[in-house]
Amino acid sequence: RKALLFLLLIMAALCYAGYRYDILPGLKSGAAEKPSGGNQGQNGTKVPPEQTEPERKGDALFAAKKYDEALIEYDRELAALTGDNANGPAKRIEHVAARAGECHAQIGEKLMAAKKQYEARTELSRALRAPLPEERLAEIKDKTVKLNEYLIYSALPTADSVEYVVVAGDILKKIADKHGATYEAVMRVNRMNKDNIRVGQVLKILQGTYAIEVSLSKMRLSLWLDDKFIREFPVGTGRPDSPTPIGTFTIHSREKDPVWWSPDGNSYPPGHPKNILGSRWMGLRERPSYGIHGTTQPETIGTACSNGCIRMHSADVEEVFDFVPIGTKVIISE
Repeated sequence: RKALLFLLLIMAALCYAGYRYDILPGLKSGAAEKPSGGNQGQNGTKVPPEQTEPERKGDALFAAKKYDEALIEYDRELAALTGDNANGPAKRIEHVAARAGECHAQIGEKLMAAKKQYEARTELSRALRAPLPEERLAEIKDKTVKLNEYLIYSALPTADSVEYVVVAGDILKKIADKHGATYEAVMRVNRMNKDNIRVGQVLKILQGTYAIEVSLSKMRLSLWLDDKFIREFPVGTGRPDSPTPIGTFTIHSREKDPVWWSPDGNSYPPGHPKNILGSRWMGLRERPSYGIHGTTQPETIGTACSNGCIRMHSADVEEVFDFVPIGTKVIISE
């Protein structure tokens, strides 16, 4: 009887210890402990709490190099994170957007290898909108510029251009105006040194809407056509005491060999030693005293050097000037 009583006391002590110190967690709830943290995937594997099913599927497809399918999943996740009334964490959005961007890049590189230049440029341009590492972005830009040697800077026909056959009485500027282009762009694309044209000549004329984007922190200006990347250029920006304005603007004037109206109230004609504007000026409608122009001080490119305008090397500003008509949007961001 004493032995039985002793045994019962020991069992009671063990049960109390199990309850008090979680040695036997099942005694608290009367049920087996449930696994914590994360959701169960379709194959029974645990998905991290911060990762959703579309993202998990996207990662699996990405690892399998099925970039088209992975992109669909990433786009679904981005829509959920950034849609109406959505408030997705910034880091999650950036991560998923970067994965989607790399999918676009991989698809573009495959299309490039298959000689589908136009489609490749579209995908690579989409990749450039993603928060990818700077080294990867530079690589994608280089590949897109190479594609544009064919798509933009040659007379070969493309999906975003039309061909016009010159007839008697035609004038190059009127042809360009009729097609919503600048005559300088027609000359550059068709590698013409003069605006002389001949009957029967076939002209390639690019179609679409141009846009200029300027990054002040990177001191770079990029030119786009229907959201397709064309080329990027280094620039000089405003000094700290006269910063370049940030916002969305519109080109409202285009001038060759402009007169410079100095802040001191004097004007200096083209070629004057004190005229620092260089060979081209593109003025901003919303800020009339600001614009994009060349420079007679090329050593200042890449620095905060101006009274607030965007400075470019002479050859670069002439190239941008040739393509963009009045009305072109200019987006300046930090």
